Amino acid sequence: MKKYSALLVGIMILFSSFAFGQDPTVTMDSLNNVTITGAKFYGNLVSKGNWTVNGKGFVYSTNPLPTKANGTAKNVSGTNTGSYNTTVTNLAPNTTYYVRAYVKKGSGATADTVYSTNILNFTTPVALPPSFSTPTVSNIGLMEATFSGEILAKNDATIQTNKGFVYGTSPNPTYNDNRTTFGGSASSFPHVMSKDVTGLTSGTTYYVRMYSVIKYGSTYDTVYSAQTSFTTQHACGNIPFGTTFSEIGINEATVHFNKGFGQNKWEVEYGFAGHTAGEGESVITTDTVVTLTNLEGGRSYSVFVRGVCDELYSEWSDIRTFTTVAPPCAAVSGIHTREIGYSSVKIEWTPGSMSQSLWEVIFAKANEQLPTTGVLIEGSPMFSPIGLTPQTEYKVKIRALCGEFESNWSEEFHFNTIQQGIEDVETKFISLYPNPTSGIIKFQAQDVAVDYWRISDNQGKTIDEGNILPEEFDFREKKGIFFLLIMTHNGHQIEKIIVQ
Repeated sequence: MKKYSALLVGIMILFSSFAFGQDPTVTMDSLNNVTITGAKFYGNLVSKGNWTVNGKGFVYSTNPLPTKANGTAKNVSGTNTGSYNTTVTNLAPNTTYYVRAYVKKGSGATADTVYSTNILNFTTPVALPPSFSTPTVSNIGLMEATFSGEILAKNDATIQTNKGFVYGTSPNPTYNDNRTTFGGSASSFPHVMSKDVTGLTSGTTYYVRMYSVIKYGSTYDTVYSAQTSFTTQHACGNIPFGTTFSEIGINEATVHFNKGFGQNKWEVEYGFAGHTAGEGESVITTDTVVTLTNLEGGRSYSVFVRGVCDELYSEWSDIRTFTTVAPPCAAVSGIHTREIGYSSVKIEWTPGSMSQSLWEVIFAKANEQLPTTGVLIEGSPMFSPIGLTPQTEYKVKIRALCGEFESNWSEEFHFNTIQQGIEDVETKFISLYPNPTSGIIKFQAQDVAVDYWRISDNQGKTIDEGNILPEEFDFREKKGIFFLLIMTHNGHQIEKIIVQ
């Protein structure tokens, strides 16, 4: 009898191994729609094996090997084989996550979780925090002052009820320093805040910032504005006033102001319009009339004045501005490059005056002749050619166009593209045809996901861009040479397109 019992047990074990030995098969296929707080996952229950499937879904974590124990599971309804997807929320901005699909098999003592063998990762974008104006301080006395400022936009954040001003005697005060708090949520923008602050110490420099406690999804943060500094009144507490200007020319202007009671020395500070006191050029004077020289034509300047009393100073006067006479069309300056690659570069320069908004750029290889006509750049002083040759010297000249006037050409500016390394060799992630084309070009992606694409003209101006590569693109009667940039997780590809 024992012999038959052992045989029966062996048969049951063999049957169990056959019946339950093959696990379900699940794959993690792709993900998209990544935002600062969410993403969409796609998986596939390929086979149930020899098991009963009781559920399926995804698990994600900042751990490179996500499991239900160290991550967050998102169940998806249904137990049928085939593709399935879900959208997750409440992610943290600027964070790398790892995700894989799973299925739940069996029940009771045999219950278990089977994960996909492949794991995908993604990084949520950096969130754009609320924007602030720089706070202003007025009504400064011996122990009091008024703080004012605006929350300009909430951007990617949810404005919470806790917001206001922080201040202290050290730069960049935080929430843990002195603070004023405003209740209620900011529902429209700009959101204006103003607060009378008392209990300050006389003759002391304070720093002030606006703050707001915000959140992105479920992640909380405290953000701050730029800071403003001020000094409470002291023995030299009278502030010069009534600043005016005369004899304004291209390169100079005369400043007039009224002195505070008992003062006989002053500091006059000036800089480009909007500069903060303490960041400009300064002149010490014993006269209430001072001439500023070596200014730039056609530029707006702001001026502060304060009294100097031995080692103490009065508060700065209210800001006053003036604009120098613009030359007919001043030449540009400060030509420089940034983001130099082996096939692209960004060229920037300083306009000859604030009113300039149109420039002509000519460029060529250093050993070739410059063309007689160039590329017109309007708006921002930046030129971004792509499709350059690696490890090659180029030259560029720029001039301003001011209506009926034009400036002199700048001196030749030379730069070199960098050497193309092995790691920079472009992989062909897509093919495109026909090329040349009469208007429509078709794209065929290889077995790789395209993260970003951009088509630009030979001036570096963007024609179109996106995150999902279309099947074709219509240049809509545009003619000339264009460049296609493809970005993937595995690298990038640049292709020249000729539209006839």
